[in-house]
Amino acid sequence: MLPIRASLFGFALALIACGGHILSPITSERRSVRSDTDASKTITVLHEIVWDDGSPPRNALHLPAGIYTLEASDEEYWYLRARGPLELQETHKGGRTDTRHLAGGIMLGKYSFRAIPAAAYIDGDSAVTRILVWKAPGTFLAGEGRDWRRSF
Repeated sequence: MLPIRASLFGFALALIACGGHILSPITSERRSVRSDTDASKTITVLHEIVWDDGSPPRNALHLPAGIYTLEASDEEYWYLRARGPLELQETHKGGRTDTRHLAGGIMLGKYSFRAIPAAAYIDGDSAVTRILVWKAPGTFLAGEGRDWRRSF
């Protein structure tokens, strides 16, 4: 009985230790897509949206205001292209910031209950590849109507 209690105690400590860990929204997941253009399927970002990775943020992704138009899809997501580049900023110790401008957009889940309901993507190395680079914060979907709206 004692080894079982010790194991459960160790497992509980591990869960508690993980509870304070903040998961990074930054990722690099390669996805295969198919062209799926439909000018009637759009997302309109009403003002620049900034996603960051914590407090204080080390990384930030700026999604430009404007109309994002459907360009591709896969079984799980619609991929909506921004008219201008996404801006990725990385702040280093000492305050120096690196900024990159990347072609991409917002990927929106086709189904309500997803582990990652929305994200930002950039172009991959071919016409049928996109790379999920930033998982959207939970506040993104809650901002529909206030920060952005969709046509479908």
